[in-house]
Amino acid sequence: MEQNKSELIALCHAWLDKRLDGLKQAQSAVDESLQGAVKSSAGDKHNTERAHLQLQAEKLGQQFKAIDQQRLALSKIQSSVATGKVHLGSLVETDQQRYFIAIAAGAIQFKGNQIWAIAPQSPIGQLLLGKSVGESIVWAGKSQQIIKIY
Repeated sequence: MEQNKSELIALCHAWLDKRLDGLKQAQSAVDESLQGAVKSSAGDKHNTERAHLQLQAEKLGQQFKAIDQQRLALSKIQSSVATGKVHLGSLVETDQQRYFIAIAAGAIQFKGNQIWAIAPQSPIGQLLLGKSVGESIVWAGKSQQIIKIY
């Protein structure tokens, strides 16, 4: 299972890379628009547009920081650690779903299975953390029993 976790971590990194590429494109577009707004002198409309672009740039900056934090979380995952309880880096199989406790990347197709990459601080991540095989959680009104923890 160590190899599978390494592959899942690599898939999460690839997801972050794709997201980062999109953010870089958005940042370039905002930078270009800001350059055009500087050259313009249309009064109040100019000031409003510039303020809007600056807000977009700040939001993008926050998203860049979030990606850095997610990369840091992935770097803390040790694929060979087995505690018997759900923790950061656990691959959890319930009777209904599979979850990878890492980052909030959503559904990942992995070796013919759907695995939900979730952050430990997400609502379902909080329900799973610290649980052991045989324990159950209730999510979206449905009970799920933990079958395996890798």
